[in-house]
Amino acid sequence: MAPAPASPGAQGEGIELPAEVAGPIVEWLQRIELAAALQDRITLDCTRTTRIDVAAAGALRPLAERLATAGKPVEFRHPTALVSALLDATGVSPHAKVLERS
Repeated sequence: MAPAPASPGAQGEGIELPAEVAGPIVEWLQRIELAAALQDRITLDCTRTTRIDVAAAGALRPLAERLATAGKPVEFRHPTALVSALLDATGVSPHAKVLERS
């Protein structure tokens, strides 16, 4: 799962996650860290995301916790109910805002 070539930068610009977030997500974590260095808040657009595996969600938890502690809130926008439940089950939700699809 290689991240899209666009880089984060502009304030308020979201990072669009792919349809499937699975396997090693080191590149995604680096991309989110870069966005955190440039922005006050991190928005992860999950509109296309239908699946996040447990390992990937688990890797997102410490990052979300670290950024929240540093005053850089993380927001997951438009995840499916299943993705939202996994973010909650793996401990991401207490450290990030999860705005489910309506």
